[in-house]
Amino acid sequence: MPADNTAQMYADVILQHTVRLRSAEITVGKLLDTILHFHTFVEGDLTKIGLLLADLAPLPHTGEIIPMDMTRALLQCCSGTYCSFPNLLYCTKRFMNKHDTEDRLASIISGLSCLPSPGLSSPAQLTPSCTPSRTLHDRP
Repeated sequence: MPADNTAQMYADVILQHTVRLRSAEITVGKLLDTILHFHTFVEGDLTKIGLLLADLAPLPHTGEIIPMDMTRALLQCCSGTYCSFPNLLYCTKRFMNKHDTEDRLASIISGLSCLPSPGLSSPAQLTPSCTPSRTLHDRP
């Protein structure tokens, strides 16, 4: 520990993480049904859930897949092909950025699972890009 570090510096970092984790808990709680629908839609497939992780990343998505070992590590899944719903929830909460909003997360998840985007009045009003041929089914 450097000599110029103070206890307040550590307290500030701990407070930031505490606020972020509380916010993540609330946001994910509001999206529980949406996340469950996505998990059911992809049948817990680790590869497809990895695509969600790539889209949730704070940097622009390059279209490349997150390596399977990294996906497995982030989700803390031991299975080679399946991720449980609790693991997906835990990962989503743990890695949410303080700038992630309910609308942003819902939009990303909806786009991958053909759910209506936030603000649409009915499931029939899907976005043009939300067709099975342009979502998870065509991705590697």
